[in-house]
Amino acid sequence: MNLIKDEPFEIKHDYDVVLIIGNGFDLNFGLKTAYTDFIKSEEFKEIVDGENNLADYLINRNNLQNWIDIENELKTYSKSRFSESKNFFEDFKAVSISLKLYLKGIEINEFSKINIGYKLIKTLTNFSTLIIDFNYTSTLETILKEIEKDKTYSRIDHVKIHGCIEDDNIIFGVEDKADIFKEDVFLKKSVNNNFKAIDFSDSIRNCNSFVVFGHSLGETDHMYFEEFFKNSVSATNKNSRKKNISIYYHGKESYFNIFYQIDNLTSKKITKLKQYNNVQFFDTE
Repeated sequence: MNLIKDEPFEIKHDYDVVLIIGNGFDLNFGLKTAYTDFIKSEEFKEIVDGENNLADYLINRNNLQNWIDIENELKTYSKSRFSESKNFFEDFKAVSISLKLYLKGIEINEFSKINIGYKLIKTLTNFSTLIIDFNYTSTLETILKEIEKDKTYSRIDHVKIHGCIEDDNIIFGVEDKADIFKEDVFLKKSVNNNFKAIDFSDSIRNCNSFVVFGHSLGETDHMYFEEFFKNSVSATNKNSRKKNISIYYHGKESYFNIFYQIDNLTSKKITKLKQYNNVQFFDTE
């Protein structure tokens, strides 16, 4: 079987492994896909020069903090009434297009087969695996095609949650629960015409191993993980088969940031999460 399925498919409920990958997966391969890289790009500078109020706000926040999470800053921008400008929608649209143009210029041409991300994917091809990909890039597709040259493996189901730059359908914005002004509803990812409401909660609940690589489990994506983490610390889960939970992070700051999110997702029951499951953390640094 081929690793990549091009035809439409229904997500099964009985995978051995469910893998979540985020921007840290791309960064692991040396790609400049962080929001800070985008803010410093020529593509972003062009819209700043074009008197884009949202871009001005974002670059100032980046300069102030030396890092930026644009999705969370969109919520702050909306609630701060900076967005009262009639041009907010057009400014947001310009930032989205600029992000797409910047990422289109990034591609993975060479990579080491001893890279921890590559080795993880190659290992998982021996199992029935669902990969939920939050990245806009085609990094994972490139890795799978390379692995496929060596041997025929079990089929992997691969879902790109936020679209792909190659298909020109990226989904950029905030989560449904975001506290924004009603006039700014266009910021919500679910409003995007390309958004597909895929429910993979059963797949995560029924898998043997749940793996996260390079994803912060941040607020803008909590809707995908809330049920899983809530069930993982429930009393009914105490005597059931322990699930293997593996999380790959990069550095101490990332470690604590992920625990902050897990603390929220489990309603401050991290101890029970570790008691009822086999939980492991791996530092890619």
